Amino acid sequence: MNPTKAELRMVNLETTVVIHSIKHLTWKESQLPPVQEGVKILVVGHDHCLLKERLQYLIAESNSKISERKIEVVTCSNIDEANHHTLDKQVVFVIFLRSVQEKWGEQEFIDRSGLVLYGQGKSFMRRGLNLCSRVDNNRLKISLNLKKMNSAEIEVDKKLLLSNRILSVHN
Repeated sequence: MNPTKAELRMVNLETTVVIHSIKHLTWKESQLPPVQEGVKILVVGHDHCLLKERLQYLIAESNSKISERKIEVVTCSNIDEANHHTLDKQVVFVIFLRSVQEKWGEQEFIDRSGLVLYGQGKSFMRRGLNLCSRVDNNRLKISLNLKKMNSAEIEVDKKLLLSNRILSVHN
């Protein structure tokens, strides 16, 4: 199945918003692997719009890092596999694609300090993730669950909270 032009535009916007959001999050050193190991962003689900490749490209072009650590983007096909990967301390950010939204259940996913969970699409709202995207007035916006960020011990820069990209903040 080929993605539509609208889906491709949305993925381009989404990867930009993810990179922008990551720049405004701070992890504790104890939550991260040694600097030389780097960190990983895990993309979960069938990626028919090539979000992984677009994200890798933006990370390389913007020289984005998390706490001075290089970022690697890896994929897995399902939530069970993702749950296994998140035991690895290198995995600090997980993006759940729309293709797994029906199978998402917060009770079955690991909850550890330093792990940010991001859902692609409105259906992930209020389902236990730190961040999720949604379209509002023809624009891609992010909903942020501050309570979940606090429980993951991730510090959120006030600039992100004041950004016009943030649609709602939940406590």
